Amino acid sequence: MIRNFEVIGEACHNIERDYPDFANSHLELLLKFAYEMRNAIAHGYYQVDLEQVQNQWGLQKRNFGANNLNGTTRNRG
Repeated sequence: MIRNFEVIGEACHNIERDYPDFANSHLELLLKFAYEMRNAIAHGYYQVDLEQVQNQWGLQKRNFGANNLNGTTRNRG
């Protein structure tokens, strides 16, 4: 799970850097938060509490929608 957060965080940073218009028009994606979490995990800014990571993952799934976090989108029409 930790490696997944690192990869997702780096991808989010690339989106912010390479596609700022997209990032600014989709603030619900929490790109900056994902990149900051990646940095904290990858560089050991603090000791990672795996229980807290799992809790945050569950919270984001509830807030954003499990389908979107699994790589699919919901029909919003």
